[in-house]
Amino acid sequence: MKKLDLFGLMKVDSDREKVMEKIESIRKWIRAILLGSYVFLDLSKAFDLINHKLLLYKLGKYHTSDGELKWFESYLANRIQICSFSGCLSTPLNIDVGVLHGSILGPLLFTVYVNDLPLSLEKAETDMYADDTTIWKSGTNCVEIELTLNSELSKVEDWFKH
Repeated sequence: MKKLDLFGLMKVDSDREKVMEKIESIRKWIRAILLGSYVFLDLSKAFDLINHKLLLYKLGKYHTSDGELKWFESYLANRIQICSFSGCLSTPLNIDVGVLHGSILGPLLFTVYVNDLPLSLEKAETDMYADDTTIWKSGTNCVEIELTLNSELSKVEDWFKH
């Protein structure tokens, strides 16, 4: 697997850096007299949709020890959600997907979960920033760029369906 890209999940000036990277890509296209197209994907409620079994499998791919995997399994297991309104509590609801928002581990676990998405794409470039993904392609033929991006988007859809 490739290295983790934590842009957008770390408290650094990464917004400016990512924008500058995109501007530089466009400048290269202009200098080379190429056409280019970007597709911007925003994964709404991304932290809520993480499949725990698949996350544990992916953690194992990063050479996490058996003991550490058991710890993560325990961390993710037996979660419930209860709502309180005007002093009344709802019936507890088991939560068997997702990672905690605002937790220290949440952003790292999310990154581990989505980090292999670019590996499913062969004909376009990708950039991941927190829960946003950008897919782009440059070339000399608009139709070819469009067909390539549509094909790659189908692969993204398949990746999310696992």
